[in-house]
Amino acid sequence: MQQEPPRLWTLPDEQRVLTVDAAAILTEAGLPIRPQTLTKLRCVGGGPEFQTFGRRPVYTLMALRTFAKCRLGDPVRNTSQRLRVASLTDEASPPIEAGTR
Repeated sequence: MQQEPPRLWTLPDEQRVLTVDAAAILTEAGLPIRPQTLTKLRCVGGGPEFQTFGRRPVYTLMALRTFAKCRLGDPVRNTSQRLRVASLTDEASPPIEAGTR
């Protein structure tokens, strides 16, 4: 029996889901995250883009895909390679000034 691909990659880009469903879809795709984490990221920043429907936040599947891709690190073969990639990335990125976002 063939396993179906995760919904994160098969549902249409414009489909909107609530926070609990967004967390379930990301977790099903192997990217575990809790609804409470998405709620916190909405307040402090760093989470996927969202819209509101009345008082309820909703996420598009495209926003969840973008969020997942941004959170994933570069592929590496060992931990020392991961640290080297991170240090090269840090050197290449200019510092972000306060209030520029």
